[in-house]
Amino acid sequence: MLKSKIFLVYGLLTIVMSPLAMSIEESKKSNYRRGNKESSTPHSKYKGISSKKPKRKKDQIPTVVPEGKTLPKSVYRFRLPFKFANGSSGYDGSGRKKESGFKASASGFAAVMEYGLSDRLSLQLVVPYVLSNQLKRNDNAFLNRDDVIALVQGSRQKLTAGIAAQLLAAGACPTLETCTKAIESGAAKAAADTPIPLPNGTTATIPAGVAFRDGIESIVTSGALASDAANPESGATGLGDIELGFQYAVLTRGSVLVSTGAGLRLPTGAFTDVSARQRNTGRGTTDLGIRVNADMPLGEIAMVSFQNQSETMISGGKKKRDSGESVTFKRIGFRQVGFLKGTVNLSAINASMRPANIFTGLSYDNDNEERYDNIASPKQESSGWFVGSSLSGLEHNIPASVDVEYKIPLTGKNVPIATTVFSTTAKIYWRF
Repeated sequence: MLKSKIFLVYGLLTIVMSPLAMSIEESKKSNYRRGNKESSTPHSKYKGISSKKPKRKKDQIPTVVPEGKTLPKSVYRFRLPFKFANGSSGYDGSGRKKESGFKASASGFAAVMEYGLSDRLSLQLVVPYVLSNQLKRNDNAFLNRDDVIALVQGSRQKLTAGIAAQLLAAGACPTLETCTKAIESGAAKAAADTPIPLPNGTTATIPAGVAFRDGIESIVTSGALASDAANPESGATGLGDIELGFQYAVLTRGSVLVSTGAGLRLPTGAFTDVSARQRNTGRGTTDLGIRVNADMPLGEIAMVSFQNQSETMISGGKKKRDSGESVTFKRIGFRQVGFLKGTVNLSAINASMRPANIFTGLSYDNDNEERYDNIASPKQESSGWFVGSSLSGLEHNIPASVDVEYKIPLTGKNVPIATTVFSTTAKIYWRF
């Protein structure tokens, strides 16, 4: 299903952008009349911030920069992406969307430094930081979940049977059936504060004078019987997983521009000691990633881009339970993350809008299988649709640009909460 959607979007993007050919051809003729006989391919014309010429002519700067474009030699690029995510619904194992019973919100940023080691090879360092990481339970939505309803009903019956047995043993009623009916009707009340052992190892207390029926209802609807993950606390904040990598331009001319790269994600984020009630800032493992970019220019003012990153674990980690017990943690198989994106420069509308682009596309994230002490958890799969715009100052010799993007979830499997994400990215260039 996801593949068919990607090919559909690819086809639509090509159909929508193809009518721009007349504008593109006119732009080529205009360039020729000005004596500009350089290649019309954006990638081959792009000099970025040239290591040879500190000043550039405007027509040296492409209207749309390929996703896989490496930096020119000796050029630095500093990026500061900021993201805010929130959501309350997720997807079950069959891909059906449903309310999770929780509301998640998180924000963070990353400090990204890139350096052009040569015109074809760039190095990258990413240092993420989580500013806020909230997960709160919505009691009404939580208690209306099918699995929680089943848990509440089963727990109500077990607690009623247990208290009925205690009343019978104390001689409060002649038979187990009459004790049960007295509890269910609300007639039976606690003569003193009554501790009630719970299946999860904790103890709840029904105060003196409170009907056992009301006390049981309070216990099963308060979340006292639920797992730690169902009673969340504010998540961990701070440093995330640091990433190191490189990107190499393989094909820099022609109808398709190709680059590839590799990187390591180090487990510097909080994971091992984070409670099950909280969300982590890291993934808990050392991962190797291989990335491939393919960009197809549609003249000078439009481009279709594809990116895929394959990740696999090269070193596992550990996770501490709230009980203090430590278990091994691994990610099995490959994670596939990527997008298909179409970008159009607004000079197609008016020449004065050349510094601005708009873009849209599909993203996907098919995660590894997680295993705690070799007990597998269901794999998470998700896809989303995004739209955004960018504004570059390079057109006016300002070494900076800004991107804005908004993404919503489309499909998923085994995703507890699928979030909507708003992000902005500031970029600054610097040449030695």
